Amino acid sequence: MTIALTGVSKFTWLFDCIDFELSGTVQSWLADSDNTGDGFHLDPEQGIKSLVSSYVFGIPGLFHCETYPLDPAQVNRGDTFAPRGIANFQQKPLGTVFMKVMADGTNSQLNLGDRIAFRARLVVENGHPNPPYDQMGDTYPPLPIAGRVWIELHPFDWQALRYVQPPVASDDLVSGMMIAVAPLYEMSFAVPSGDPMWWGNKVRGWDPAIYVDTTGSMYHNTVQANASFAGPPLPVGIDFTMAQLAYQETVILNGTGQTIDAVRQIQVSNGIVAVSSSVTSPARWQFGNTPVGDWSDPANNRSILATHYAVSWSSIWADDRLPDGSAADGNEPFNWISSNPAPYSGLLAHDSPAAAGVHQHLFVGATTQLVPLNNVNMFAHVWIDPAAPPTELMLQWYVGDWEHRAYWGTDSTGFGTDGTASRLRVGDLPAAGQWVRLEVPAQAVGVTNSLITGMAFTAADGRAVWDVAGWLIPLAAGTCEMLATQLADLRPQLATLDALRSGPTFAAGSNPVADTAIAARAQSLRALADAIQSRQRQLGCS
Repeated sequence: MTIALTGVSKFTWLFDCIDFELSGTVQSWLADSDNTGDGFHLDPEQGIKSLVSSYVFGIPGLFHCETYPLDPAQVNRGDTFAPRGIANFQQKPLGTVFMKVMADGTNSQLNLGDRIAFRARLVVENGHPNPPYDQMGDTYPPLPIAGRVWIELHPFDWQALRYVQPPVASDDLVSGMMIAVAPLYEMSFAVPSGDPMWWGNKVRGWDPAIYVDTTGSMYHNTVQANASFAGPPLPVGIDFTMAQLAYQETVILNGTGQTIDAVRQIQVSNGIVAVSSSVTSPARWQFGNTPVGDWSDPANNRSILATHYAVSWSSIWADDRLPDGSAADGNEPFNWISSNPAPYSGLLAHDSPAAAGVHQHLFVGATTQLVPLNNVNMFAHVWIDPAAPPTELMLQWYVGDWEHRAYWGTDSTGFGTDGTASRLRVGDLPAAGQWVRLEVPAQAVGVTNSLITGMAFTAADGRAVWDVAGWLIPLAAGTCEMLATQLADLRPQLATLDALRSGPTFAAGSNPVADTAIAARAQSLRALADAIQSRQRQLGCS
């Protein structure tokens, strides 16, 4: 048995993503079109992908994106789409190509495979269900016909398509949306003009109408969404167990009638922020045993949860850029370089050119503050020029004053008092011609649980190149040795299994059960060995 919910607009409003951008990859141009047409199909980011993969199937897994503005009379919510304050949003002129805005502000032609971010209106298109048409109902004549609805980003801000490149520096920001909105439905009865297949719907006055079957399998009162945001790539030798991942959640709209914690769960582990949510539209109608929520709930800001997440390593600073809000200072500028040497992390390092005497560059006033936890080490990566080595290297941290310093090499600067947190000698200069991580316990320089807003990179004589800095959780003593022992223990076991697999019994296949067990065991041990070696590489174990 089928039911038609009539009185439906051509478009059902779900959400206007105006304050934050949605993102995804351009998969294909619209049918019979190219870059000069009115839109494309988008493979969306994870936090909104469930809307087109789990519940609505116009094109499974893809959003249908078009630029032409919707007639307010055809949408069940009257406000117009106004991204970036544009009051009179216009369709992209047909025949012109889509362009994307690059990171440097220049424009470039949009291509298939590009990952972009933009603002858009999220709607369900009820007016032209997707073929192949499915005949529904149990009454004849006339026999009603239903098809799958489309879920669309329609319209979208085609003049501000921002190209998104993967994070490369450890202090890059990873961000994304998550939207759960209910109810969602998969089928509609419609009356496309000029299509005789739909005459039965026209006779019934279904133009359009939502299809509901009494099993409820195609009308979803509860909608779930989930997303995982992995932290940016960390420098070699530092992994997620040594850094601190932070996230900022912005609740754009909570129309569930419940607290955010009741409908959304967050878990941070293994360098990933995992978010899940569930939204239920209260039943308005009851058809047999099937409760049916109100399809107009979202248009009234009900049964919807929209959130945005920004994920970063809170323990990483000064990788490819100065921290937000900070100003550079010192008797030399920040000289960002991409070669000689190649950066240790990200795309850029900052050079302290060869000079006589004490020379330094620094920043102060950072609004993204560094707050070292208990029992962590402050660090920075450095490369010493073998042709012009300094006699001293010093790191300084600003916590209301500059009396937090550590140095390596000779005592040349005269800053602070030697042997105290204001001028603590850590050791000799590291080897030249290679990247080295300088480390000192945060407690030893008096910055534990302090708000650090500045940092100085200091050298006496010579040339040094600096890269990513911050704080890290030091490795437990013996970690690399433990991993080496584990790997050594696996090797003879693998050798024994490999010998069995190459023996005459295995080759003859006389005992397939044993053969399968040996192969599975070898595969398992080899995967474990690969994981140990990967961990060794992450931690920089020699």
